[in-house]
Amino acid sequence: MSAPEIAKRVTVIKNGRVYDHDGDVDQPLLSDILIVDGVIAAVGAGLAKVIERNENLVELGDRRVDEIIDATEKLVIPGFVNAHYHSHDVLLKGVFETIPLELWLLSALPPAYPKRSKAAR
Repeated sequence: MSAPEIAKRVTVIKNGRVYDHDGDVDQPLLSDILIVDGVIAAVGAGLAKVIERNENLVELGDRRVDEIIDATEKLVIPGFVNAHYHSHDVLLKGVFETIPLELWLLSALPPAYPKRSKAAR
């Protein structure tokens, strides 16, 4: 299924421990998540039961649920965006012999990189 197709669906993730960084991070609360068109529309305990009983749910409108995912005994966390990523380190892991941190820092940081040619500027 393509990304546009997924984004036009209604999904319920039910009965999972939903991570909330401002809540109890050691024992997250059991909650349900309603996702409408790829956007989290509601999070809360009992949402799935309301939907299963066909009761009115404002966030759902007149849409039907396309998929229900049972997250019992699972931890549900948001998708993260990693804005700090060392791809060169990850891609080359295990290629070179491990060296002490201090020696690695001498050659791995931008000040140690070779100067760019004027043609590349």
